[in-house]
Amino acid sequence: MDVRRLDILYGAVFLAGAAFLYWIAVETGITARRIASDPMWYPKVLLVLMLLCSGWLIVRGVLSRQRDHVGGLEWRRLAVTLVLSTLSLLFFARLGFVLMSLILVPVLSWSLGYRRPWPVVLTTVGFTAVVWCGFTYGLGITPPAPDFIYLSR
Repeated sequence: MDVRRLDILYGAVFLAGAAFLYWIAVETGITARRIASDPMWYPKVLLVLMLLCSGWLIVRGVLSRQRDHVGGLEWRRLAVTLVLSTLSLLFFARLGFVLMSLILVPVLSWSLGYRRPWPVVLTTVGFTAVVWCGFTYGLGITPPAPDFIYLSR
C-alpha cells in the first residue's frame, strides 16, 4: 500500500473515531455551565485536535505525489488506540487527569511499540506535569481529580 492511501485511510478511520467519540461526549441541555468547570472539557479538546489531525492526514494523502510503499495498515495498533482513547474518555471523570494520564500515556506508548522505559517514564511524567501546571497556574483551574478524593472530604 502506498503512503498516500495509507494517510487517507488512517485519517479517515481516526476522523470517524474522533467524530463518534466527540458526538457521544457532548453534553446537551447545560448551556450555562462554564467550559472550564466541565471535567470532560480536556478530553473534548483532545478529540477536536484528533479531528483536525485526521483531516490534515487526509488532505496530505490527497495532495501528496509520494508513491512510496509501506507494509500495510496496522489494524491491531489502530484498534488498540481507538479502544484506549474511548476508555480514557469514559473513565476520565472518575479517575481524574493525573491518574488517567499516568495510566494512559505508558499503556498507549507500549501498545504503539515504544518499549524503552526511561523515555516513556519521562514523557509520561513530563506531559502530566506540564499540562497540570498549565491548567493550574496558567488558567487558574485545577484539573479533575479522582472521585474518591471528593468522597473523602
